[in-house]
Amino acid sequence: MVVARVDRIDQELRARRLLHIELAGLMRMSQNTVANIMAGRPVGSNAQAALYRAFDGEVPMDELFELVVDDGTETEDGAEGEAA
Repeated sequence: MVVARVDRIDQELRARRLLHIELAGLMRMSQNTVANIMAGRPVGSNAQAALYRAFDGEVPMDELFELVVDDGTETEDGAEGEAA
């Protein structure tokens, strides 16, 4: 699953002097969606694209998101682990 790098998003919000409600507007998504993203819940592809666009494409996707395995741990290469 894909989750947000919340610290990096917060850094960008501070730099742009944006509130979560303003980010939701730029993303054209609900405040609840932004709250879920910032709480570390899985982020769907539409929300990923919307967040990327909200920052004008200036923040690389790999700085905004990370891929984690279902148990909440990241694999060494950032990819989903394979069954042994």
